[in-house]
Amino acid sequence: MGDRTRQLQDETAAARGEVLALVANLGSAELEVIVTDSAARLLEGATVRLGLPKQNARDDAVVLRTDAGGTARFAGLAAGAYSLIAAGAGFAAAEATFELAGTQRTVHTVRI
Repeated sequence: MGDRTRQLQDETAAARGEVLALVANLGSAELEVIVTDSAARLLEGATVRLGLPKQNARDDAVVLRTDAGGTARFAGLAAGAYSLIAAGAGFAAAEATFELAGTQRTVHTVRI
């Protein structure tokens, strides 16, 4: 085996390690947010903003709208603390802060 072959194998192994580290940091936690009104009716089209605590006004927050079942689904989240703000036309916004584990699937119901 030549020097160039060994060099390519070393570079390939290093790149593989970098890719695995990058994938591990993406996170695999999932969050399902169900938005209801005060009568527990599911709200379609409500806005759910998910971000780091105290930073929800920043552009790096993820914003989704609820589907016909009043649900917004976030996937690929890293473990850690999050805050969310749920709002809908004609309703007062509601806020919540919580922790997600690395591979946890969490369902959180928000009443607005």
